[in-house]
Amino acid sequence: SSFALHDALAHVFPGRFSAVLPAAVELHCTLDLLQDAPLTISLSPDTDSEHEYCPAPESLRGDLLMADRGYLNLAYLREIDRHGGHFLVRAKSGLNPRVISAFYENGNLMKSCQDRDLQAIVSKCPKRQRAELEVEWLIDGEPFRSRLIVRWNPETKCFDYLLSNLSQHKYPIDTLCLGYKLRWQVELL
Repeated sequence: SSFALHDALAHVFPGRFSAVLPAAVELHCTLDLLQDAPLTISLSPDTDSEHEYCPAPESLRGDLLMADRGYLNLAYLREIDRHGGHFLVRAKSGLNPRVISAFYENGNLMKSCQDRDLQAIVSKCPKRQRAELEVEWLIDGEPFRSRLIVRWNPETKCFDYLLSNLSQHKYPIDTLCLGYKLRWQVELL
């Protein structure tokens, strides 16, 4: 979460939006939701990258990282996956992974969407139901696969995306979307 400060602190805590908020801080907090307790709390200038405050991938073994799109870093997510951790992250609209498979929420196959880049097929995604895609990137020459949930946002009139490595059988689309809403509740804390 970002908070504005008195303008006189801009030299110590510069804000991202210097014309509007010359001074601002960002509060980074890693919470253990099951214990209802913070694990780490950091205060930084609002101009610092969020990535510097992410938990180490090896510390997330058996745990779930929920994060907003500012924290999206594919190499970091791959490392979480390699260390036995899980992630549920809102993805940026400009992502363009290779689509391995694509299904409507009702389970029907999205025809002509396999083995194509996401941006080439995004217009085929439905607005009345969500879609589940298995996608792949090449990171440092190695494939990295994950789930990508595509859903239409009627308020913004554009698609938004959730990226996860949680099991499709244990965590269907509806569960992932409900789970991500919990991240917003944490943000409000």
